Amino acid sequence: MELRASPPRLYTGNRILDGFLGGIAPGRLTFINSASPFVHDLVFAMTVRHVLDFDREAVFVDGGNSINPYALASLAKRFGSTRQEVLGRIRVARAFTVYQMTSLLLESLEEEVRAGPGLLVLSRLPDLFLDEEVEYEEVYHLLRRGLRKVRELVQEEELIGLMTNQGLSQLFRRRGIGNLLHQMADRTVQIRYVKGGLLLSLPEEGRSLRFLPVRPDQAVLEDYGEMDLGTLVVPKALRGSLRDTTSRTRQVELPAFS
Repeated sequence: MELRASPPRLYTGNRILDGFLGGIAPGRLTFINSASPFVHDLVFAMTVRHVLDFDREAVFVDGGNSINPYALASLAKRFGSTRQEVLGRIRVARAFTVYQMTSLLLESLEEEVRAGPGLLVLSRLPDLFLDEEVEYEEVYHLLRRGLRKVRELVQEEELIGLMTNQGLSQLFRRRGIGNLLHQMADRTVQIRYVKGGLLLSLPEEGRSLRFLPVRPDQAVLEDYGEMDLGTLVVPKALRGSLRDTTSRTRQVELPAFS
């Protein structure tokens, strides 16, 4: 009987983080729950590495207007590629209401992931499900249905699945939402602020790592390996408003799906 080889794990390109995380396994859904915007730097790095290392597209579902094409383009250059080569292979969909996100998860997403990408990112997924103008029972039910569909697709297509949250405290507003995210994930990575930096934890594995993202003007590659993720913090001047961010995204031609 011929054995089917398992797809490779995804790495960040940072030797310290990769040694701690051990890579992100395909066919599993990883939840990165973070107090820090460093979560975006981490996910952007993995998205670009995925495109370049595996030569496959990535699907990025954005629930918090978090994607930054300039950071992605900078990473592409840092990894020896071009903006066009990387950004042209990241397919993006944004949702601005809980119902739009639910529609993406239950209706639009399947066609995209069946087309052959290897990475699915659900960025800041909880944001829209914490809208207190929508009844808790309704959003809980919608999120549970959406996550069940996501897990099914991740497992069947052997996708590398990442979902993120920025702002640990916001999940206390609706604890059931946070509990559901943890329950549906195969693995959880937690990022907290501590004195002098960040603490990355793997709760199920009982391991943690203190990590210090450095300022953009500091170069300590000998300490952080090939790439210093701390240099990827997006300047406030580039964050802009919702309208400005959308305009910039069109300019750099990130493919979209509806």
